[in-house]
Amino acid sequence: MNHRFWKFLAVASLFAVLNPGWAFSQSGFPATVLAAQNQSKGIALKMDKRVLKLFEKMKARYAGQPLFVAYEGKFITENNGMLVEATFASKMTVRDANHLEMTSDIQMAIQAMNVSPKILMNLVHDGREMWLDLEFPHIPNRQVVKIDLKHMRKLAELNGQLSFIPGKPGTRNPIELIVEYTDLFPFDLERVKDDKAFLKAQIPQFLWTQFGVPEPEGSGIDFSTATLVLDRKSGQIREMHIGNGEKKHFEMRFTEQQFKKKSDLPDALFQYKMPEGVVFSDLNEMFAGKSKTAPKPSKQRTLKIPSEQKSEKAPATKSEKGSDSTRSSSEKK
Repeated sequence: MNHRFWKFLAVASLFAVLNPGWAFSQSGFPATVLAAQNQSKGIALKMDKRVLKLFEKMKARYAGQPLFVAYEGKFITENNGMLVEATFASKMTVRDANHLEMTSDIQMAIQAMNVSPKILMNLVHDGREMWLDLEFPHIPNRQVVKIDLKHMRKLAELNGQLSFIPGKPGTRNPIELIVEYTDLFPFDLERVKDDKAFLKAQIPQFLWTQFGVPEPEGSGIDFSTATLVLDRKSGQIREMHIGNGEKKHFEMRFTEQQFKKKSDLPDALFQYKMPEGVVFSDLNEMFAGKSKTAPKPSKQRTLKIPSEQKSEKAPATKSEKGSDSTRSSSEKK
């Protein structure tokens, strides 16, 4: 397959899942999660005392806690009527709400196109901006997206607020999102096994669009329940599942958790240096309503690009031409 096809695949399939620009274009979805939260403000969810005690432990364990976590899982979503399945393995370091660094290896499968692209993702919140770096083995140029964190929050209010998919618009670190789930839905204690407590809640159908699928009822994907698995003694999160059966939307298991001090996580851990030769998109332009020049790329690479791909170039887009001209002027200097 040629590079044009793989570039089309990246835009038509993966970017619909991961790229914040897609969420902006689909912003007709109402902010139903916020509406539900506002409606229930001040009204305590009715839950079993044992469930409330477990949630108290969980919240106390993670409240304001810097940490490193490793987790893996899989998800099913839909784009343009095509089912997109993927497995992923992620590592994430969080210092606070504005400082996060995540890497993910994502293996996708799109049966309708008979392709299984692999993506390497690096997501950084540096205190002011979100940087999303996507590398596709079959595309010469990596894709880099930048957006101000305050604009990311606006996107979260528009669409996909319940999503755990790595890099999806509006998603925060999964720990923070799970805590929000416990305030939004009434969980029941389904069962206890060994040191694990299994808790389940029903997700109302009017909230299913918040997983980023425009017509979730007709997709065949199950978004109907949220299942949370906690350590009974510590309150630590072990697993999270959305849906049931073979077509469940999402499942995730934590394989490692390390609790840190802020002093262990300096600013340098949350800085992104943009490599040369990338296709750069500044999504702040959508909010500002004017074009901006791409920042000067760094000579230091965060991920290696195979040498045989360095000389190849995909057809230039407007954003690529702008990025190329910036690189050319910096090289002359």
